[in-house]
Amino acid sequence: MNNKQSNHEPKTLCIEVLFFTDGIAEQKGEIVPKHTLDSGVVRALVGRNSRHGIVNKNPIPFNGMHDIPRAVRKCLIQHEVVQHIKH
Repeated sequence: MNNKQSNHEPKTLCIEVLFFTDGIAEQKGEIVPKHTLDSGVVRALVGRNSRHGIVNKNPIPFNGMHDIPRAVRKCLIQHEVVQHIKH
């Protein structure tokens, strides 16, 4: 492992879950506030994760709430993140 000094920056890795909102409203180009589809994408937040060496990669799509854990896991693997089990 190559350790880095952390200073006062957050000691977390940020993953963003984005839900699609298109195709819900009756009029094209409009949205229905507080309504989403159950699909979207998961991506790592690059700016927040600069100390971890995270760079932009393709977002991982998911289809349904049950599919989010798979998309998060695939995103972590895509960025070569190694998870450690805390006992």
